[in-house]
Amino acid sequence: MRVFDKDKKTELTEFDKNKGRLVPETLTVHVAARPYVPEKCHYETVKEYPNGGKDVVRIVDVPCEPAVPEHDETQDILVYIPYSDDELAVMEKHERILSLKAELEKIKEDIEQENFGIVRDDYSEKKSRAAQIVNELRSLEGKPIREIV
Repeated sequence: MRVFDKDKKTELTEFDKNKGRLVPETLTVHVAARPYVPEKCHYETVKEYPNGGKDVVRIVDVPCEPAVPEHDETQDILVYIPYSDDELAVMEKHERILSLKAELEKIKEDIEQENFGIVRDDYSEKKSRAAQIVNELRSLEGKPIREIV
């Protein structure tokens, strides 16, 4: 499907899907009238035989084109609308929150192993990093930061 800018004037071949969205729309295109064009052809001899017979091939010089009345056509297109700076900031914040939550889940799994008797050398580092992640998440969500002990 063809992709256009938001003015529907310029067709886009390259665009960043991470910095904008595609919106389905329609484009009205005017088709000019076209007259009927008859087919024009000729025959060429391929082979001649001693008894006077011939093998011929029909060659089309101008193909037949039917008449087309003047009309408007609608085409389904996609319009690329870039995200605003505010939308990009919200998306980046959301991505950061998701990555921090994923990292926190991994750390929680590692810390739980300590509870089952699996001793890890980096236990204190993991707990410290988990506290940092929790505070960063609270900050991103607009909540007060907890004191790390």
